[in-house]
Amino acid sequence: MVEGSNLRIKAKHNYKVADYSERRRFFEVAISRYYYYLYQNIIDYINMNSVENMITSGQGSHYKTLDVFIKYVSSKKNLDGENLQIISMLQKLRKARHSADYSDQIWSREIFEKDFKEVFTMVDNLIREELQLW
Repeated sequence: MVEGSNLRIKAKHNYKVADYSERRRFFEVAISRYYYYLYQNIIDYINMNSVENMITSGQGSHYKTLDVFIKYVSSKKNLDGENLQIISMLQKLRKARHSADYSDQIWSREIFEKDFKEVFTMVDNLIREELQLW
């Protein structure tokens, strides 16, 4: 992948804002920005690897983009059952982001850690460190 692609730059910015927001206890903002850090890297990966992606913006576009990514990576990297389960948790992160952005719920540190951050960390570590996709 191109080191300086604009999506990669935006993703890095989102990660920094997420980290700052988490430290300030703005957990809903942290969830949204951590999610978009992953999502923008995924779009960049799809684009840079010429993965056929007939997805347009609109309802369900995030679900479909993540689904394309999960299927492509699982077949290309021949993921075992455990890693397939982990990468499939991207859909759980998508739902958490939607809730953080649009529901009336305020996330406590405990709920943030248990329901989002643990999952995010597993997914991010798999994609970044083990699979080395970005």
